Amino acid sequence: DRGYYKDIIVEGVDGKPIVERHQNVKFYGVPTWFIEHLPLQTPEKSALIMDGWSKVGNVKIISNPGFAYQQIWLTFIDSVQWFVMTAVLAAMLGGALLYIILRPLRAITTQAMAICNQQFAVQETLPWTFDLRLVVEAMNNMSVRLKQLFEEQVRQTEKLREQAFKDPVTQLGNRQYFDLQFDFLLKDQE
Repeated sequence: DRGYYKDIIVEGVDGKPIVERHQNVKFYGVPTWFIEHLPLQTPEKSALIMDGWSKVGNVKIISNPGFAYQQIWLTFIDSVQWFVMTAVLAAMLGGALLYIILRPLRAITTQAMAICNQQFAVQETLPWTFDLRLVVEAMNNMSVRLKQLFEEQVRQTEKLREQAFKDPVTQLGNRQYFDLQFDFLLKDQE
């Protein structure tokens, strides 16, 4: 009565049907492509009908696949929804985790750009990942070393400029310094 069966046949001892009930198979809310891609073989079951010790007949029952398709379709829809929600949540969490993990890499990029502009920043906080920690330590060491090299270059340049324009004994301006000052005074309008 509820539509779980496609055919119910009661046969006599001679094999001729006594009672037959047939119900058309209906697929409520299940798309045809799903049914075509998932063929179900409905089993046929039979049982003997006995009256005491003598056989009176046989009953054959064939299941209605419509109910099975409907249940499988609903389960499929629920599974797809859970999969999509889980995938979206995993993508969001993965993106957030990746953003957090790659923060030191962005700091390294900023540090490298600062070094190009002759600003020698050092990252105080080290990342917790081993490889990024090694890279940050290497960048910090390079930044400190480059700062020392540039400061040494500046001191060396100042020393050479001083040697070029000052007499080493008297620490007064030399001939080259005098010529530069004299040319400047000659060109000055005042």
